[in-house]
This record gives sequence, C-alpha cells and structure tokens, in this order.
Amino acid sequence: MTAERNQELHFLVAVDGSAHSLAAVRWVTQIGADGSRLRCTLLSVQKPVMSGEVGILAPARVALDERDRSAADILGQAATVMRSSSIPFEIEKQIDDAASAIVTRAQALSCDAIVMGRRGLGVVRAALLGSTSTKVIRRATIPVLIVRAADNPPPVLPPRLLLAVDGSESAMRAAAFASRLALLCNGEVQLVHVEPGLTLASTILGPREKVVEVWSGKRVEEALAGARGALTRAGVAYTEHVVVGDDAHIAIIETAREGAYGIIVMGTRGLGPVTGLLLGSVAQSVLEKAPSMVVAVGLVQ
Repeated sequence: MTAERNQELHFLVAVDGSAHSLAAVRWVTQIGADGSRLRCTLLSVQKPVMSGEVGILAPARVALDERDRSAADILGQAATVMRSSSIPFEIEKQIDDAASAIVTRAQALSCDAIVMGRRGLGVVRAALLGSTSTKVIRRATIPVLIVRAADNPPPVLPPRLLLAVDGSESAMRAAAFASRLALLCNGEVQLVHVEPGLTLASTILGPREKVVEVWSGKRVEEALAGARGALTRAGVAYTEHVVVGDDAHIAIIETAREGAYGIIVMGTRGLGPVTGLLLGSVAQSVLEKAPSMVVAVGLVQ
C-alpha cells in the first residue's frame, strides 16, 4: 500500500494547439498541481512533409522549418499552462502520423497513461472517419484519458471517479489504474457494475444455471471481486453500486451524471468470466455521449 501511495505517475500529454488539447493540459495541472507524484511529457506531432507540398517555390527545408515553428508554438502554449503548477515536465516533437507517434513515444518512455483532448465527432462520424484519440485508444496498451469540452469549468477537486467493471481482464486493468489515479488526486471511487435484467422468456427458457447465477448474486460477485481487491490493496476507499439494465452505456452515463462523477474509468474490450458488458462498443458510446467528463480507458491488446 505504501509503495503504491508513493509511486510516481508519468503522463504523456499530446498537444496540437487546439482549445481541446490545452484543456487536457489544464486538467492535468489541476489534478496533480503539487507535482509530488506526477511528471509529464508534452508531445507535439507534425505531419510528414508530402511530395505535393514542396517544389521550386517551397523546398523541403522551408516546409520543415514551418513544421518546427508550429511545433514550437504549440509546445510553448502548453508549457505556459504547465508552469502554473509544480509538475515537472519535458517537451518533445515528432514528425509522423499522430496516433502512431503518440503510442510509440508513450511506450518508449514507459508512460503510465496518455492524456488527450477530444473534439466531439459523434459516434457515426468517429466510426467512419476515425479520430486521433480513437486510434490511440485502439492501439495503446496503457490507459488513455480523454478530456472533453474545453469550455467547461475546472473539475471539482478532489474529483469523483466512477469505475465501471464487468469482471474482465480489461476491467481489472482499469481498476488498477483507477486506484493509482485516485491516490494521485485524493479522489473518491464509486464501483459500478451493470447487470442485465432477467426477462420472463429467459427465466423460463434460458439455461437454468444462468438463472441461478443471477438470482444468487454469483455473477455480480464475480464482476466486482477483482476490482474490490485492487482498490483495497491500494488503500483506496470506495463505495459500490449495482445497476440492473440492458443498455450498459446508458446506465454508466446516467450513474455518472446523477452522482456528479467527473471521471469515468472503464475497460474497452475483453470478455471475462462474467457475461461481458464493457466491450468496445460500450466504451465508444460512453466516450461519445459523456460530454463534460474525463473518460479514462484501459485497453488490453
């Protein structure tokens, strides 16, 4: 417990000069303002110079110099925000595909999480076009914290964390990260599991052992047990709540809104010993439909 309380977190904060990415930087400074257990790397990624961008009037050197100036401006803005706190930080710039560079550098630096701002594309547009944050979430092997809505007021401190679990390996990784995040910012944790309700048809026609599992509470216990253990071992105080419903993402979002939880922590994929609820589609829906919240998503490859 003592080791976890004293363990430092290293965040890679991706910045692109937008209001959304600066909101992500501000969020980081607010939850780790004293800098005692957090350090950051600010990363700006510029697109590679394409053949169509250069020519007689704009040689490659000119295009590269423009990239350098843009990265310097972006990192300068982010650094100004970071200096409002005592968090130690470094700055880096890369020329590459944004999602690839973010994931690669986070892995190379052994970061504990990636922090990004996000524009709300909507579920359909995000699926068709893809966004950098969505690509990072899918590729990263560490938690990705998404900060939404740049015009929102500062988060309530200490923040309230909603940890959604289903007994899967992905949910266990989310629980481990939620423990470390709660210790960093002295946040309180609400542990929630969404349990599908029994219909009359499933009660009569469904497998008897499944009905018994639901009625006995065995399935709920299996879903919560691992996360309880992770939080207890870390010394994090928590409460727990079971919601009966067939639409997991709706139940998670409504629980977060009703309880004024500023951070949702959940796994993105993986079926555990329990009937898995928190699959990619659920995480995607929560990410898209939970404005004004920070969503931390742990991914298992």
